[in-house]
Amino acid sequence: MNHRIAIPTILCGIMLAAAAPAADAPAVDSITKLPLPTGADAVQVGTPMALPAWQVCKKSARANFYGGANGKVSAAVAWYSAHLKGFRHLHAYSGGRSHDVLYNPEGTSAVSITGTPAPAGQDADVHSVSYLQFQPGLSEKEIAAVNSGDLGCS
Repeated sequence: MNHRIAIPTILCGIMLAAAAPAADAPAVDSITKLPLPTGADAVQVGTPMALPAWQVCKKSARANFYGGANGKVSAAVAWYSAHLKGFRHLHAYSGGRSHDVLYNPEGTSAVSITGTPAPAGQDADVHSVSYLQFQPGLSEKEIAAVNSGDLGCS
């Protein structure tokens, strides 16, 4: 065996393995860096679709939309509440769907959970989950307005 070839090959393999993400590393959203549910969780999200940047209340907004989500809205709210320490929760119902948002106190990061069409108060299935980033942050009043479908700004 030619040791001059084998040693660099082995070293290269070790370096690649060290640079690879750990298999048990938590998955995070690419925009907000907030955690994503894993296969073992009660709620699941699909493949993200980056939305074009837009303005909300004269502030910059970016988002990843995760369609194909599944699970119950109550389970999704519970999971995000447990994993987003210090985040606040707002609930709204409009357009025949539940809308729940969890956001940080600065109003710069949020997770929005939209239910499938269902009567108000019913624990609907999750339709989609969106991870949002605002710069500068939105006020609680602005987040509540956006969550309820009222795009008026303060």
